[in-house]
Formats: sequence, C-alpha cells, structure tokens
Amino acid sequence: MNIAFPFDAYRAIKRNLHGLTYKGYDLCKPAAAIIANYLYDDKTPLRKWRKAFRLLWIEPRHSNAEALHGRLLAWNTPRADHKLNAERIAQAINSPDHHWHLVQVPDITKDCRRTWNLSTPWRALRLTLASRVGARHFLYTLAALTYSMRYFESVERRDLTRRIERLIAYNSSNIPECFLTSACKRNGIHTFSLQHGLYYDYLIPPPLAIINYENVTADALLVWSEFCRKQIEAFFQRDGQPADFAMPLAGYLKPVPPACAPVAPGARRQMLCLLPRSGLESSIRLVQLLGGLHEHCDVLLRPHPALRRNKVFLEAVPATLDMDENPLLETTLAERDVCLAVGFNTTSLFDTLLVHVPCALYETPQTTFDAPQLPHFVDTAQLLEILEQARPRPDVAAQILGAGLFRYAEIVND
Repeated sequence: MNIAFPFDAYRAIKRNLHGLTYKGYDLCKPAAAIIANYLYDDKTPLRKWRKAFRLLWIEPRHSNAEALHGRLLAWNTPRADHKLNAERIAQAINSPDHHWHLVQVPDITKDCRRTWNLSTPWRALRLTLASRVGARHFLYTLAALTYSMRYFESVERRDLTRRIERLIAYNSSNIPECFLTSACKRNGIHTFSLQHGLYYDYLIPPPLAIINYENVTADALLVWSEFCRKQIEAFFQRDGQPADFAMPLAGYLKPVPPACAPVAPGARRQMLCLLPRSGLESSIRLVQLLGGLHEHCDVLLRPHPALRRNKVFLEAVPATLDMDENPLLETTLAERDVCLAVGFNTTSLFDTLLVHVPCALYETPQTTFDAPQLPHFVDTAQLLEILEQARPRPDVAAQILGAGLFRYAEIVND
C-alpha cells in the first residue's frame, strides 16, 4: 500500500472496509470519516494513537435527541460563516407546508460518556482483523469501527430516527453529521447533503477536503453548479468507482450580494489576501511576498481559521500586513474598498468575484485548483502589473459557483 500521501492510505483502508455493515447500517463511510481525520492530522503518531485509544471507551449521549423530529437541517461547525449558511438555507426552504428547523450536532468527543463494555470493541476487533488494514493503521480502524457500531447501537436502543421526516446535513461526509445521516438513510428517511465549499477534481494528491464529495453518506449531494458536478464526476470516473449518490443542481449556497462600489480615484489601494486551510509553505511565501508591497498598497490578510492558530504561520506574517478580524467575509467586502483579492485554493476568492472585485491566483506547487480565466502571478513584478490592469470577472464566479441559481426548496421539499 502506497502511504506517501494521506489520501493513498485512506483510500486503501476504505476499499478494505467497503460493503461492511452492522445491523444493516453502513460502517464503511462513517468509519472512513474518522480514519481520514486521523490520517490528515499533523500531530505526532503517539498523540493520535492516544486519541484513537480514548475513542474505544466512549459512546454518544445524544444530548440533542429531543430536537430530532420533523424536517431537520443538521450542522456542527461553530464558524460564523457556516452557521449563517445553514440558517439562510433553513429559512429559504421553510414554508407553511414544509417546516424545517436547525439542529446542532455536537462533536463526538464532547457529547459522550465513558463505557467499559467490551462486546462492541470485540466485534470491531474481529472486523478490523478481517479487513487486513495493516499494523500502522490498525488502531485508527479499530477505534473508528468501535465508535460507529456504538453509535448505531444507541440509535437502535433509543429509536432515535423514529420522528425524523427528512434530513439535510450541512456536511454528511464528515464527522459528526455522517453518523446521523447514515442512520436516517438506513431507516428509509430521505437524506441530503449541502455543498459548503468549492468541490473540484484536485490537481495534486488531495487534502482532507476531498472527503466532502468522496465520502457522501446522504442520498443526494446538492451541488452548486454544472462545473462542480462535472469535476466530481471526473474524480469518480478516474477512480473507477461510480458515485453512489445523486447530484441535483441546486445553485450557490449564499445569496449574491450587491456589487461593491468602485474604489474612489486617488484613494489608497487595498489588497485582500485570502488563504486556505492547507498549504502552509505556500501561504508563508505569499504573505512574505505581499509584505513588500506597502509602498504601493495596503494589504489585508484573511487566513482560514485553522491557519490563524498556526504559530509558524503567524510568526512569518510581516508587520506591514493587517489581519482581518471580521467573522464574515461579506462584512469585510462591504466595509473596505478592496481593489484586488489574491490567494489560492479557497472558495472565498470566488466570493469576491461575485461582488465585482478583481481576483488573481498565486501560482504554487501546492495549488489544487486552477481557473485559467483569471490572472496568475508568481512574484512581485507580476502582481504589481495585475494590480494596475485587473478587471472584475463576475462571469467566472457565476460559472463556477452557480450564482443566480437557487433550487434548494424545490429539491428538498419535492
């Protein structure tokens, strides 16, 4: 098994688990979500093994059980932008005939209690041995299967899905929503999953985000655009496995905001740098490049929340860059006169195109998605030339994001 990249190991393990069920519940995809998070975690192996070992001895509390009734939109992440997306979708699909309500799904290691019952780990041990995953990833697989089985045992014991009519998961591909989605699907409840970021066929060995479409546990993934659907289909065709979920075209998740006003003549120019979760080396090179632009423009830095907690990155940020502290990108775009947005591998770049802010892509070996229609740069000279000549391209955002189309209520209420 080639384990040069986390995805290689993840895919090999998942193929060994394919078709594995417990009391009719799919074990492969929920367990794969847990395993993926271990494989992509940059902590030391010892810390990850301890984390996996602790998972062997917990079971879910289901503290949200009373809220599991009717038509649900389940979400987990505390990020303000994701929560706002979920709230907007719930409001848009709600009607007198079809009442939907939001329910938060807690993290699996927070909404839990200890258990010393050995019967489930014993069953999981036999399944793990049969799967032949190898010693390196044995504990990850054992822990993932044990928790998944305990979750479904608790669903059966409490008849947890009995009152649920339909379910939309903000992200059915990852923990924790994958468990509730799998339980509902097994019990004949219509399940949907939202596309919450730009899903595309990665150019290099992919990051953790690939499981957003590779590991969908719902009946249908509501995709933004025909572009995204074709990108996902291309991945599955190359992988030799057809997608086992529908992909109805739903349109962009967010409302299209009004275009930003043009920057006033003579005003100090402001550039916005948007950075992704992964690609630390490239993010550092880009901010250091931007640090030399203070004579030409101000630079506002908006990294992914995970990058804001990275000490190595924060220490590399030049003092000439300002950090954007707004919870929402749309607030920043409304308050600041941004003349150019730059970055790589982040959906936020295309959000700026929607409001007629020009955008340029930083070329890096860690690039996982390219848009040839947009200007590219590798150094200061190229970026300064773009700064003088860049023009808005809302048409690119419409093509990639599906802006202007919104079929969510039609699809989920049918």
